[in-house]
Amino acid sequence: MQLGRAIPLDRKLMLVIMATTGAALLLACAGFVGYEILDARRTFPSRLTALAEMIGTNSKGAISFNDRAQAEETLATLRAQAQIVAACVYLPTGEVFAKYPNAGLASEFSPPKMEADGYHFQDHRLALFHQILFDGEWIATVYIESDLALMYERMRRYGAIASIVLLTSLLFALILSIRLRRIISEPILRLALTAQSVATDKDYSVRATGENEDELGRLIKGFNEMLLQIQVRDDALRQAHDDLEKRVNERTTALSQANKQLEREVEERKIAQEKHRLLEDQLRQSQKMEAVGTLAAGVAHDFNNLLTIILGFNDLALRDNRLHPEIGKALNKISAAAERATTLTRQLLTFGRKQVMQLKFLNLNDVVTQVMRMLVRMIEENISVEYNHALRLPRIRADAGMMDQLIANLVVNARDAMPGGGRLTISTQSIEISQDYADTNPEAVTGNFVRLSVSDTGCGMEPQTIERIFEPFFTTKEVGKGTGLGLATVYGIVKQHHGWIEVSSQPELGSTFQIYFPALAETLSDVPDVSVIDPEISGGTETILIVEDETALRQLARTILENYGYTVLEAENAADALALWRKHRQNVHLVLTDIIMPGTMNGLELASQLREEKDSLHVICTSGYGLEVVGPDIGSVDGLNFLSKPYTPATLARAVRCSLDGEPFEILTQISKS
Repeated sequence: MQLGRAIPLDRKLMLVIMATTGAALLLACAGFVGYEILDARRTFPSRLTALAEMIGTNSKGAISFNDRAQAEETLATLRAQAQIVAACVYLPTGEVFAKYPNAGLASEFSPPKMEADGYHFQDHRLALFHQILFDGEWIATVYIESDLALMYERMRRYGAIASIVLLTSLLFALILSIRLRRIISEPILRLALTAQSVATDKDYSVRATGENEDELGRLIKGFNEMLLQIQVRDDALRQAHDDLEKRVNERTTALSQANKQLEREVEERKIAQEKHRLLEDQLRQSQKMEAVGTLAAGVAHDFNNLLTIILGFNDLALRDNRLHPEIGKALNKISAAAERATTLTRQLLTFGRKQVMQLKFLNLNDVVTQVMRMLVRMIEENISVEYNHALRLPRIRADAGMMDQLIANLVVNARDAMPGGGRLTISTQSIEISQDYADTNPEAVTGNFVRLSVSDTGCGMEPQTIERIFEPFFTTKEVGKGTGLGLATVYGIVKQHHGWIEVSSQPELGSTFQIYFPALAETLSDVPDVSVIDPEISGGTETILIVEDETALRQLARTILENYGYTVLEAENAADALALWRKHRQNVHLVLTDIIMPGTMNGLELASQLREEKDSLHVICTSGYGLEVVGPDIGSVDGLNFLSKPYTPATLARAVRCSLDGEPFEILTQISKS
């Protein structure tokens, strides 16, 4: 392309004329020769067919009388056709009856095997078979072989003539291009050189020369007039430029100071905007979590009621000594499934940071070891697991179940990021966060922390993905392979434990999650052991009023408590409970009431009214919601106890006994006005 652009215009014109002329002649000659060849190949078979018909007609008598000599004389008439190489006549049996060789083209002729009617080309020859009929009966077949060399010789002559015509035309085109060069190319070239000089030297005083009076001459005159006008305007522009430059220089100093001031203001505004944005993002994220937490709490409430019924009746069935072993196994599987469902409910509440935490003093090394014993079967053999545990690690105050859930979610997430195998590394470390470090991370605070790190060598994440991984229902996994709740739940757990998460990742290089938990000041030997052996559950003879709108759950609670010797009264709502209270007030020792019930009065309002009438009354409120979701009003009833659903029969019996005896119980949370 660059070479073509550098060719002068006159050369281009000459090449175009010669190329166009030559191409046209070549196409014409090729078309003519091709037509002649196709016409010859189309007409030659018909000519041979006519000769075969003639020979057949003249040979019918000789064939009928078996006169071979007469047949050969008939074939000898083909001497007049110089292109005929050979010919012969076959009997229907395939026997050669007579033959003719052209002495000049085929001195020795060996007739081929007889074939059906038709012709075919081979090299420079055409062979034809044609049947001879007499009164509709096949009596013989004529074979004729023709040489096509004469036709190709004529084509060669045509080619030579076409070459002479082509050379003559090219010579004429050359002469024409030279003439056109003088009257067109040279004036255009002078005009181009003048334009190039003006563009290079910015000298508008030069002029192009040309004597023609045609369109090209008028173009040159117009170009010269344009140069004159440009020269006049250029002088005016130079003067205007000098004036403008002087004024610009005068204002540059003032504008420089104004720009510096503006830059400072813009920078301050950017910093401020990055901060009415970080706050907005935090508020938006908080609103998302609150909204989904409310939804999760509603689902958990109804789900926990169902799980309480399932676990309760299943536990009662397992207590039957007459139970068949196989049925017992099935009931145990139901219990296990219900327990897993309970974990799912807890996950929903944790996701919205509404789960009641059971805080204990934990060694994170022990938690990681226990969880990985359960998860090791879920990790494929092509993934190697590496542990880097700190030798002396401060304890943290945390919910053991939530810690199990957090580690499991991070490990499963890392496993899914390495479908082709890789390395999973889990590390713990005691670390002190300085003020300098806290200044670089808005969520970090100074102090002593325990850091849990989970790293993988998997697919990694883009920066835009990292920004959204903790959003609810956001997932990069295929449909059906992820709910988008795993990392959101991890985020909720960490926030409930007053920690924070840092994530680093690059595509194809893996990801690292670092979680920071506040470390306890006590050393390992100073932290008390909070493990407690559950005492044996005892019953009683007191009267208990059950208020529960879920019929199956109400019947379950009655059956459990009656099995422990208690007298039970039951009501479906607050109105029914008040009617029973009026009749049995003196005998009722404890009220077990659901908080959320249909009607104008909920369980808290009912408990408050009954306690005002009888201050010695014991109250246990139950709910499928977490304690934090129930609301601040739960503290308005002095001496109230809270039992979270789902609960087992043993849990309910222990809670009732502890409440009546005034003893603390792990699941029974006591709320007071103080």
